[in-house]
Amino acid sequence: MAFEPDASESTANNAIETLHYPGKKMRDSLGRSAEQLEAWIRGDSEEPAFYVDLANTQTFLWCYGFSPHAEVMPRCETAVRRALELDPDLAAAHTALGVVLLGQRDWEAAEQHLRLATELDPGRAQSYHWYALYLAAMNRHDEARKYSKKSVELDPSPGTKIARSSILYFKRDWQGMIDVLKPTIEQDADYGPAYDWLGMAYIQEKHYEESIATYQRAVELADGLAEVLAGLGHAYAVAGREKEARQVLNKLYRLAERWYVPPVQVAFVHIGLGEKQQALDLLQQAYEQRSWELVFLQAEPWLDDLREEPRFVELIEKMTFPK
Repeated sequence: MAFEPDASESTANNAIETLHYPGKKMRDSLGRSAEQLEAWIRGDSEEPAFYVDLANTQTFLWCYGFSPHAEVMPRCETAVRRALELDPDLAAAHTALGVVLLGQRDWEAAEQHLRLATELDPGRAQSYHWYALYLAAMNRHDEARKYSKKSVELDPSPGTKIARSSILYFKRDWQGMIDVLKPTIEQDADYGPAYDWLGMAYIQEKHYEESIATYQRAVELADGLAEVLAGLGHAYAVAGREKEARQVLNKLYRLAERWYVPPVQVAFVHIGLGEKQQALDLLQQAYEQRSWELVFLQAEPWLDDLREEPRFVELIEKMTFPK
């Protein structure tokens, strides 16, 4: 359904309707990083860390929904395999390869590399977090929580705390998320990812107006990043504010006409509106595109309303998750 706001819409709603590249600042920063790393590789092709960092930029382009899997992840795999040729025991390279294998849905091999990374460098917080994400995706939540706790012990920075909140989210520990995120925002009121995840926790606690206000701030700080904008749309929908939800939905479709928008993010708004078949159509697109979000198909709380749908059950089976 198309929706166009009338002239009386508030400034905030008019801002939602403004079209620009979603998350442009982050996308441009990743692009510059990739260019710099490629230049460094041309200057020193034997430094494995350059290849790992280049692989990570491609991973972020995929995970944050800037580019589809087919566009960036083959480059990621090429870079990380070159890093492992140069240094087979480089923990960061094994983590990066584990993420590549998640995209390929080679779950067993992905776990082997992600776990190995924690063993090769027990002091690297990021290795513990990525392995925790894998475990959460496989519904192994007690193990995930243990590895996530270790990552924060090693690195108590805001970014790692946000990473921990994601593990608590998949475990459905909403209050635990709030306990992590509110102090993080108190320490840095402009740290956008904290608002995104806090908005999720408030939705699950049915604190809808708090969630909407939190997501509005998240959208502002994230420069309109599609996954954050979709979170706001979902919050509007479950709060019964259909008009605003459809405004966000319409914007996501308009953005997708010009740039890549992960279909799962659009599906979340349809789910909030109770439009299951539209959401399932988008999940099928996401399956074909190997979207990052489908790694968490078993664990994602916002998909719970679809779990009894035959098409969703079939999709789970197609993902061939470990039993």
